[in-house]
Amino acid sequence: MTGVMVAPYAYPRAVQLLPHLNLKPLTQKVFELDDGVEAFAAQLTGKYPKILIRCNPDIE
Repeated sequence: MTGVMVAPYAYPRAVQLLPHLNLKPLTQKVFELDDGVEAFAAQLTGKYPKILIRCNPDIE
């Protein structure tokens, strides 16, 4: 995990921009929590720009 500290106005502005961004290419692969080891292995291959791990199976 990576964290950064930015100005307090940056987060609300970023949220406003989300509907205007095409994030589909960044979310090509979503792994379930039980497949965490496989997710990290996929990240190391460089095949996907971003690996997502779904921690709550009730959320799409």
